[in-house]
Formats: sequence, structure tokens, C-alpha cells
Amino acid sequence: MAYRVFVIITLSLIFGSCLNDSGTESQKSNKVIYDNAFIGEWTSVEKVIPYRSKLIINKDSSFSYKFGACLSEGFSNGSWTINGSSIFLNSVEPDSCYYLMDFGINCELISDSINNYEIKTTLSGCMPKNQTQFVSFNHESFMILNDTLIYTSNKDTICPEMNDKFYRTKKNTTANSKYK
Repeated sequence: MAYRVFVIITLSLIFGSCLNDSGTESQKSNKVIYDNAFIGEWTSVEKVIPYRSKLIINKDSSFSYKFGACLSEGFSNGSWTINGSSIFLNSVEPDSCYYLMDFGINCELISDSINNYEIKTTLSGCMPKNQTQFVSFNHESFMILNDTLIYTSNKDTICPEMNDKFYRTKKNTTANSKYK
């Protein structure tokens, strides 16, 4: 009788732990799928001007961004966090001198007094060696809607037609190689 009780308890523990482990793995894999929804390579949707940008969101919580438009080009690198259904990007400013622009501000009005217009740079008082711009992401939020990465931070813009949306170029890539 004691032997039967021992066998029943042992089998219950073995099968019970298998069920608990698979449930845990299922929950873990659901989290991984959710967290990985942003990971990969994203390309900007067409805009009203000749423009192309690429945003690479890496598995290691880093991102890289590059853009080109007519005679202008720029880049950014930084880290990301997820909160709810949104991803937030924050740049790490470079140690070198570049022209500085904020992501999401697609055009600015230059006042009547152009002499007072300040051209921002990454280092105070520096003179950039070329026209490359550093694009600053300052807690910029995005969400995915129908496989489109949509910029959701609320910034005043005078050019709403210059939207910041991206379509998925590659799904769930390692995306840790440098942008080419």
C-alpha cells in the first residue's frame, strides 16, 4: 500500500511539474513575442519630399537611425524601453561636433529676424566639419498599428503632412549589424 501511495505521489509531482513548466514557457514566449514586435528594420513611408530613413531596433535595447533627403543626411544611436504597447527611444549624444535636429520636428519657421536664428550643434560653440546632422530622440514614442510603426509623441509641427511612420523592412532580424 505504501508503495502505491509513493508511486502516485511521484507521478503526480512529475506530471504536475511538466505542466507548470510548459505553462511558464508559454507565458515567457508570449512576452518574448510581444517584446520582439518592435525589433527589426523599419523604413520610412513615402513623404512629400525626396526622403528616406531607416530605423533599426536591436534586441539588446539599442537602436540606430539614418536618414537622407536631397543634400541632407543624419544619424542617431541610442537605447529603447517598452512601456505598455509603446516603445520609447532616447539618443546618446555623440562626443563629436554635428548639426543637431530633434526627431519629429520636420520643419521650422524662421522668424523675420533671421539674424537671431540659432543653428544648434551637439557641442556648444563648435563648428561641424560637414553637413551631417545628429538627430536627437528624446523619449520619442512609437506604437505598431497594422504592421506600421507610428510616431506618437505630441510635438507641435507646422507640417503635419510630413508624418513619421515606418513600414517593416525585415521582421525579427538580429539587426545588430551596422547600417549600410
